[in-house]
Amino acid sequence: MATTQTAKKNEPEEAQGIDSSCSSISLFDYLLSPSCVMLGRMSITSRRLLFWVPRILCILFAVFLSLFALDVFDEHLGFWKTLLALAIHMVPTWIVLGVLVLTWRWEWVGAILFNLLALLYVVMAWGRFHWSAYALISGPLCIVGILFLINWIRRADLRPNA
Repeated sequence: MATTQTAKKNEPEEAQGIDSSCSSISLFDYLLSPSCVMLGRMSITSRRLLFWVPRILCILFAVFLSLFALDVFDEHLGFWKTLLALAIHMVPTWIVLGVLVLTWRWEWVGAILFNLLALLYVVMAWGRFHWSAYALISGPLCIVGILFLINWIRRADLRPNA
C-alpha cells in the first residue's frame, strides 16, 4: 500500500487525475471554476475550509448581533424588565442561530434563508439608516448564504460517505 502512495507522489499531476489548472488559483476561484467543479476534486484543506468557514462566520455574526442587545443595561429598568428587554433584543440572534442549526445538516436551507434574512432586513429597515448599516448587517448574511450555497453544490466532495 505504501509503495502505491509513493508511486503516485512521483507521477505527474495529470497521471494522477489532478487538473493542474486548479493548483494556482485562489480558493474562491477554485470552488467556482468549471473545470474543477466538473472534476469534483478538492484537497482536504479546501474541504475543511468550505465546511467550517460559513458555520464559524455565522457564529461570529451571531456574537456581533448580540452586542447590540447590551444597550438594555443602560436603561435602569429593574431586573425583570431588563431581562425581558434583553430577551427581546436577542431575538435576531436566536433567529440566526436557529437557521444555523437547520443549515448545519441541510446547506441549501442556509443558502436560501440567510439571503432571505439579508433581504428582509434591508426591506424592513429601508430609509432609517445610512447605507453602511445595511452593508454591516445584510452583507455578512449574504456572504454566509453564498458560502452555504457553494457548500451545498460541493456536498459530494465535502461528505463523501453521506
